[in-house]
Amino acid sequence: MSDKILFIMEGEKEDPQLLKKLFAAYRDFLDFDENAVGKEVIVSYASHIYSLYSELKKLENDDGFFADLFPIVKKKDPDLSGYSSDDFSAIYLFFDLDIHGRDEKEISSQLKEMVETFDNETGNGKLFISYPMVEAAKICDKTDGLFKKDRKMFPLDSCKKGGFKQFANNHTRSAIKTDSLEEWNLICKENYRKANWILNEKESNPDIHSLKKEMEQKDILDKELEFVKKEQKVATLSAYPMWLKDQLEPETIEKLFYTEPK
Repeated sequence: MSDKILFIMEGEKEDPQLLKKLFAAYRDFLDFDENAVGKEVIVSYASHIYSLYSELKKLENDDGFFADLFPIVKKKDPDLSGYSSDDFSAIYLFFDLDIHGRDEKEISSQLKEMVETFDNETGNGKLFISYPMVEAAKICDKTDGLFKKDRKMFPLDSCKKGGFKQFANNHTRSAIKTDSLEEWNLICKENYRKANWILNEKESNPDIHSLKKEMEQKDILDKELEFVKKEQKVATLSAYPMWLKDQLEPETIEKLFYTEPK
């Protein structure tokens, strides 16, 4: 089996651009090429997670298991035309919550099934969700991070008609940019604090063990769906830092996110 890694992104522009910026920032800490052209193959599904769910269910086998992901994605992106599933040692999926305007009960069930199925990068693949959308990586306030009142919890109604994307675009001056290691370190730390609040109601940095072992996508989704049901809001959180912490050793996490720069 090859050591290539497949990244399946929801969108065609913003999603892969942010991923490549993350690779560039952490190239000294990850075994990845700076421009993601080597081991990494980045493709776009060009539709939301519920469309992917529908396609997987249409082709599920007699035992009720999802169809193989790879052929479905291959049909969507010509960049995969020269590959087979055996070419990849790991698969990661990055999608938005995108729950606004949909039947919440039905969608909640679909999301749980997706997260439970895609929970291992060397098996079916591992799914990472942005709440509410990919632009969550771009709204980290320079002063208050993701705890600023206007972005700590984001109303579902405000997500309609591109509302969250517009919100992110309107706050670029006050938000941390995504161009350097130092900026991504700040973004990651704020997302880890936010995940700790979502799961444990604490606004402090989680300890490294908890960050590595206990902040799983399934647990975060369960809490986010509670927010949706009770408040019609989501707690903003980016998928990219949550993916990154899974790739780094504890000592690297301590150096990057828990040690004050000299």
